[in-house]
Amino acid sequence: MLLRADGSDSLGMGHVVRSLALAAELLHSGFEVAVWGSHVAEGKQIAKSFADVPIENLPEPRDGSEQITDIQAFDPDLVIVDGYHFTLEFFRGLEWRGIHYGVIDDNGKPQGLQPVFLVNQNPGATSLAYKSIHPSTQLFLGLDFVLLRREVWETVVDPSTHDGSVLVAMGGADTLNLTERVVEALVPTGALINVVLGPAAKNREVRREKIRKAERVLDWHHSELVEAIADSQYCVLAAGSVLWEAAALGKTVVALTVADNQLMPAREALSAGLVSGLLDGRSLMQCEDFGQVLRESLARAQALTEKQEIVLGNGTRRV
Repeated sequence: MLLRADGSDSLGMGHVVRSLALAAELLHSGFEVAVWGSHVAEGKQIAKSFADVPIENLPEPRDGSEQITDIQAFDPDLVIVDGYHFTLEFFRGLEWRGIHYGVIDDNGKPQGLQPVFLVNQNPGATSLAYKSIHPSTQLFLGLDFVLLRREVWETVVDPSTHDGSVLVAMGGADTLNLTERVVEALVPTGALINVVLGPAAKNREVRREKIRKAERVLDWHHSELVEAIADSQYCVLAAGSVLWEAAALGKTVVALTVADNQLMPAREALSAGLVSGLLDGRSLMQCEDFGQVLRESLARAQALTEKQEIVLGNGTRRV
């Protein structure tokens, strides 16, 4: 099986990470797999469970049918495609060459014409009109099929370590450069702040050095994200796949949407009780009261006591 996904400082790393998570579980189940795309080498560094996954790195994202010949060279029985930038011509090229494929989607608008299967891991996915669009496609919809790395569902959280600490993680690429502003906003709370800067973030090492100088801040390596989630009582997160990781570990979360494709899943997560606060990261960046708005949202989330722990974390096995 070939998993096709791209990451970059503009696309983020979510598609790559969940493709690697699924590939790792397929490999563990005895399948031959490879993950092909841009920034997959950086994505592989994110989790130890990805270590044995074969990868082929692309220098930059590709979206069109020109890559079909390269895909044929892998001689896959199935291609699993994760990403919104892939064009209709790309999927037509797969079908014209007789290459079977599945897609991983988030928003109910997949470009693929006749996928063998479709995964949408988000709450609310069952209400989307997939069946009318793809009547012969096998559907894996909702939180039962969340594609999380093995480390998440093997982690046991020790509640005694909770000390009011807050995790800040703005995604694999931090496309809006939010991390430092969020940290600066939270310092006045006096809480211990755990920070994870993603592997595809621009000027990453320079920024990490600056983050380390802030008061009561611990800088974690991106490969330690799951441990950082487990070690924190509260989380301020970009509204990507890390939301489901935090939910699986039973954390109180304030989510910041940083891309259009995150809006629907994040709102559904809020309705399901998986997220206790939700802010538009792009609007927040323009807000003069950035720090106050964020601190107030976190304070409201901390005051909530009810939580629906319904993300089981082993969706990769189910798929």
